[in-house]
Amino acid sequence: PEVTIVIYAATHLELLRACVQQIIEKTDYKNYSLLLIPDKSVSVALQNYIKTIRPISVQFVTVSAAMSNTEIYKIALAETSSDYLLFFDMANLITQNDWLNALLAQIQQEQVVIVAPRIIDENHCLKNAGLILGMGENGVVGSAYRGKPMTEPSEFSRTQVVQAVSAVSNECFILNRALYQQLEGFNSVFTETFSLLDVCLQAQTQGFKIIWTPFSTVINNSESVIDTTV
Repeated sequence: PEVTIVIYAATHLELLRACVQQIIEKTDYKNYSLLLIPDKSVSVALQNYIKTIRPISVQFVTVSAAMSNTEIYKIALAETSSDYLLFFDMANLITQNDWLNALLAQIQQEQVVIVAPRIIDENHCLKNAGLILGMGENGVVGSAYRGKPMTEPSEFSRTQVVQAVSAVSNECFILNRALYQQLEGFNSVFTETFSLLDVCLQAQTQGFKIIWTPFSTVINNSESVIDTTV
C-alpha cells in the first residue's frame, strides 16, 4: 500500500533537508510519497529544494503562519488520498532501514487505526513506549518507561513486545485513513498532545486498537515527548 509521510517544515529548511535525505537513504520500503508543509517564509527555498529530490513523489502545501499539530493533521488528510499517513517530526532520526516496514506490518492488522514506534534519545534510553492514562504531573497521561535503557528488561518484557496502548505521542505515528474516517476526528479545541490523545480514545470506544511496536525505533532529541515515567 502507498504511504504518505507528512512533515511540517516550519522555518527550518536545513533541518528539513537532512530529514528528507535520511528518509530517502534509510527506508527500504519504497511505495511512499512525501507531503511537506512549510511556513510561507521558507516556501521559495523549499520549492527549489523539492526540485532536487529524486526519485520519490513530493507534494507540498504552503501555509501562511505557524500551525498546530491538529491543523497539520487536518491539512494532510484533506490534501492526500493514500490509505496510510505517517506523521514524522523533523527532529527524528531513523535507526534502521526497515522502520517503515515494521509499522506497516502492524497498521494493516484488523481494527488497528494508529501505530507508533519506540522513541529513544541519543543515549538509546526510552522516551516513549506508549502513553498511559492517569500518569504524569497533571494526572492525565504520561509516557511509559521514560529514561530506561531500551534493552533493559521490564516487567512482563513489556518494552520488548508489540502491544496495545492507551495512546501514543505525536513525534511519529502512522494512521489508517479508512478507520480514522469512522471517528469524530481531530478536535482543534485540544492542545497539541491532547488532540491525538482524544483521537486515540475515540478509536478505543469504537473497538479499534492503538499499537506500539519496539521493532521500529526512532531517535528524537526534542523536548516535546511527555516527561514522566512508570
